[in-house]
Amino acid sequence: MRERSPLKPEDQQILDELRQMIENVEEHVETSFEHSLNSWAAVFAEKIFVIETYLGPLERRALISVEQSTEMQAALEKLKEMVFKLKELYPAREHIPARYVKDEVIAEFKKLLLLLRPVK
Repeated sequence: MRERSPLKPEDQQILDELRQMIENVEEHVETSFEHSLNSWAAVFAEKIFVIETYLGPLERRALISVEQSTEMQAALEKLKEMVFKLKELYPAREHIPARYVKDEVIAEFKKLLLLLRPVK
């Protein structure tokens, strides 16, 4: 079996940025929420969109497999459904989800890290 050649620095940087974004999603959401007029759920939805924008380039550069991309898209759809429900329950900026609700959504988001395993 042929070993995969080392990643180009720019490819490694993309993966590192994406991993860091996922790992630090809670901090990013809370900071953005403090400076936004949007609801917590709307701010969280923005983070989902950012991850979605990475999928195409990751797949084109063969940094993730087609299967990984499909799994990530499914995970992102699940997150969108969760956020849609949050937007219904907490429509205004003043209506902030309870800590356990935030934790549940954030934990689901962080599962994306498991899908970023190296392509073989």
